[in-house]
Amino acid sequence: MSTCQSLSACEIVLDGQWTIPGSVFDLSGFREWRLSDCFPDHWRATFSGGRVYLETHLLFSSVYEYWAEGFESCPRPADDNASDADGSKELIIDGWLRVPATAFELQGFRDWVLADDFPEKLKASFLGGRIEVRMSPEELHTHTRLKGDVFADLHAWVRQRKIGELFVDGALLTEAGADLSTEPDVMFSQWESIRSGRVRYVEKVRGSGRFVEVSGAPDLVVEVTSRSSVRKDNVELAKRYFKAGVREYWTIDARGKTIDFRIFVRGPRKFKRVAADADGYARSDVLGGSFLVTRERNEVGHWEYRLLGR
Repeated sequence: MSTCQSLSACEIVLDGQWTIPGSVFDLSGFREWRLSDCFPDHWRATFSGGRVYLETHLLFSSVYEYWAEGFESCPRPADDNASDADGSKELIIDGWLRVPATAFELQGFRDWVLADDFPEKLKASFLGGRIEVRMSPEELHTHTRLKGDVFADLHAWVRQRKIGELFVDGALLTEAGADLSTEPDVMFSQWESIRSGRVRYVEKVRGSGRFVEVSGAPDLVVEVTSRSSVRKDNVELAKRYFKAGVREYWTIDARGKTIDFRIFVRGPRKFKRVAADADGYARSDVLGGSFLVTRERNEVGHWEYRLLGR
């Protein structure tokens, strides 16, 4: 079942900056987009029988080797086995990243990102017919390091109290009722949520024992905000995590002079922010404690982070 009534209602967003409408898979829609003021001056695009070949130059070509290095399954290039005659509708970006038109449906998106030839370092989210793709490498000191340090402290908290299971970046979360499929930076599920079936682990092939996906509503989801994910984290994901039934949603933004750490809990219609106490700690009922994110410079002047809990 298609999420969009038509492809024209869908879109793909690259690095939070460039939007490609789903209508490009039809010639008239392609021409309208190509001739519009929204089409970037440095891009080139070709329509060929339902396939769209896109050359972005600055976006994908410059980072291709970074993403593809070490991954033999990464298609190189896409054109080797492409045939205009078969009628397939797909977007081919910089000769190697192939986005099929079926990815604009939830099941098609899952088939795409769970396929063996999907680039492992690529991060993509399905948000109700809108596909967000992050291509740029994560910023080391305000994203990658922050995510790792917070996960380490969360893991210690969860393991010590034996209250559930925690997953870091790389686990696909899908909830059909919310039209959502994405890879949260961190997600946590209590034992009871797993036992009751509120959270389920999905095998790549039934009976294989290879679990590749989380289905349902984790109790807690954490997102670390980057330059390209501001709207996605604060608007799109907040809306869909709430609809999915997530109990708590945390956001952490360390790009400014101070850390913006927020804990949200469920309200009547949307998440509401938990007020911090006099010491700056915010309460998490899911984890049974109050938390604060801090940082300090290490010996070479780079940030190190701590998630303090009490």
